[in-house]
Amino acid sequence: VQNALNSMVAEMDRLRSEIEQQGQRMKWLEEQADRHAWLPGCFNRRALLRELTRLKGFSERSGIAGSLARFDIRTCDELRNRFGLVVSDQLLAQVTQTLVVHVRGTDVVGCLGGPCLAVVMPQATQEQAIHKITSVMDQMGMRLFEWEGERIPLVIAWKAQAFQFGEPAEEALLRCDPAV
Repeated sequence: VQNALNSMVAEMDRLRSEIEQQGQRMKWLEEQADRHAWLPGCFNRRALLRELTRLKGFSERSGIAGSLARFDIRTCDELRNRFGLVVSDQLLAQVTQTLVVHVRGTDVVGCLGGPCLAVVMPQATQEQAIHKITSVMDQMGMRLFEWEGERIPLVIAWKAQAFQFGEPAEEALLRCDPAV
């Protein structure tokens, strides 16, 4: 009887360990699914929309401000036409890395597709968001993208807006489009 109990306890320990490992693996896979395929520190569109929805909800429930900023990296189109997609993607990665490094630790950076990025800024009024993004854009504006000895100035259109109560995440992204 003792041997049978010891065997059952050992099997339960093994199963418990296996379940724990599977849980850690699932968590890792979920995190990987949220990340953009090749832009460092950047969420993909699906994950960005989920975070925007979550943070807008928190903002509405708590009465605390929140803002959203969108960016259209216009230089990417020029680079893609002149040098190809690889060069355009290098610029997008450079701009994304600059955003990730220079926005606040609580901000969420995501790629919306193509040369469009967004930053969800919880607990930031529209004025605070504009101030922060202006500061980041000033830092980027001092840089030139270099390719094959040519120095190309960055042209980035952007817009920052405060969250609107009850507005769905997709509508918030549309309202914050720099082209509008």
